[in-house]
Amino acid sequence: MSKAARYLSDSPKKAENGWEKLFLPGKPAKIVFHQPVQTLNQPVQIHFPFPTPNLQLPKPMAKADLIHKGDLVFGAQMRTFKNNIGPVAASLGMTPEQVAAQAADADYYNYVLACHAQMLAHAKGWTALKKNTRIGRMTGVLSSLEAPVLPTPVPPVPPGVERRFRALLRQLKAGPNYTFSLGEGLGIEAVNHSPPDYTTLQPVLKLSISGNRVLVGWGWQGHRVFLDQCEIWVDRGDGRGFVLLTYTITPGYTDLTPFPAAPVKWLYRAIYRLNDESIGQWSKTASVTVPA
Repeated sequence: MSKAARYLSDSPKKAENGWEKLFLPGKPAKIVFHQPVQTLNQPVQIHFPFPTPNLQLPKPMAKADLIHKGDLVFGAQMRTFKNNIGPVAASLGMTPEQVAAQAADADYYNYVLACHAQMLAHAKGWTALKKNTRIGRMTGVLSSLEAPVLPTPVPPVPPGVERRFRALLRQLKAGPNYTFSLGEGLGIEAVNHSPPDYTTLQPVLKLSISGNRVLVGWGWQGHRVFLDQCEIWVDRGDGRGFVLLTYTITPGYTDLTPFPAAPVKWLYRAIYRLNDESIGQWSKTASVTVPA
């Protein structure tokens, strides 16, 4: 009797009626039938010509990349690191030159992002003006748009901000004083959270006037890691309806548009963005009367 058959015959887990299977790795499959009668209790073997399939163990999932892929969230990650590295830089083995270089990278990359967002919003405004000039569906007279207000320029840096940041993180994580808690404070460790319900998620706007500017208050509502930016639109009561104001990643946006000659009500609304697309619900429309 074969080893497989003898194992099944002696096994206390025999089937009362029917059959049992035993697959030996790398061997032909064997199905052993037991005949539980008083005069015969000999197993019968049937050999199949096909080999047993190789079992594939699930591969462990790769660890998530600690560098954020979205442009805006990567910019925020660079800024978080810059703002928090100071007190722990020496203990982690960073030189003053490395600290200054990373700060310069963070500042310039975020400057480019801010300029890019302003130019995108301005381009969409000119697209609306172009269509209205040709088709004329908007009421009122609109012949031009205000020039975009760009942030104060910062010194440029060589290309390869992300590559340098990755190399710096590898150095820090290999050091003897690096800990997970330090990495969390620097924004370079993954944090596990449950994602929000995107079907109901919406920004909350709070408007106020400071001098000759409108302050548009908004926040991430604790879901910053799952969102890229906030898209804000405005209706200035000039017949154009809602037009794109800006894309922003910094809660609390300042509308720098000059106030009109006469008091008028301005309306604002916003929606979150993820992967270059709007997501969730529009905020409730907020209004503020701006003075002359």
